[in-house]
Amino acid sequence: FEQIKRDFQRRFYDPQRKSVLNHGSCQAINSTALCVGLIPEQDRKAVLQAIVDDVERWGYQQTVGEVLQVFFVRALAEGGRNDVLHKVYSRETRGSYGYMVRQGLTTLPESWDARPGTGNSMNHFMLGHLMEWQFAYVAGIRQQPGDVGWKHVLIAPNPGPLDSASASFDSPAGMIKVQWHMKDKKFEMTVAVPSGVEAEALMPDGQRIPLKAGSTGLKCELSR
Repeated sequence: FEQIKRDFQRRFYDPQRKSVLNHGSCQAINSTALCVGLIPEQDRKAVLQAIVDDVERWGYQQTVGEVLQVFFVRALAEGGRNDVLHKVYSRETRGSYGYMVRQGLTTLPESWDARPGTGNSMNHFMLGHLMEWQFAYVAGIRQQPGDVGWKHVLIAPNPGPLDSASASFDSPAGMIKVQWHMKDKKFEMTVAVPSGVEAEALMPDGQRIPLKAGSTGLKCELSR
């Protein structure tokens, strides 16, 4: 891996621009390189910022396609930029999930354009990565870094501009449920975790709270 990283950086990484070489938008390749670990450690924040700058330049239109969109979600969310993803995924113009909903689609299309009558399928198992963001970062249900089998659970929701969210996930260790809502700058959340797992809540205000098996109610002040 270290040899691959050196070769990748020598051939594809521009240390002056803090970006991987691309053909007009760095969103896909920078996100992937960050998640895989191919960016020099001292440049990671700058490379993430390059993604944010590019997204803003495109009016919060993602330029990432089917294969690499999962890395786009993870790079921004794990880099602390869920605020950008909230803006990307709340768009309603062409090239967005909101546009698909407004058009009355009940299935995912093969392309972002979502144009009926073209060669692209309108019922395709593609572009479903939004679900990972909703479950893992909006609701906040995910594993602790490096964990397998859901033995160590992290509940770390990101409300952004939303007023409420709820999700349940039937993990290999058992059912995990999260429900939260915002009102008058108060964040309230109910979490249910199964027995036999170590769970921790990371509240939007930065508090870390250990969770016991069963249902737990949590609150914090949160100004947007």
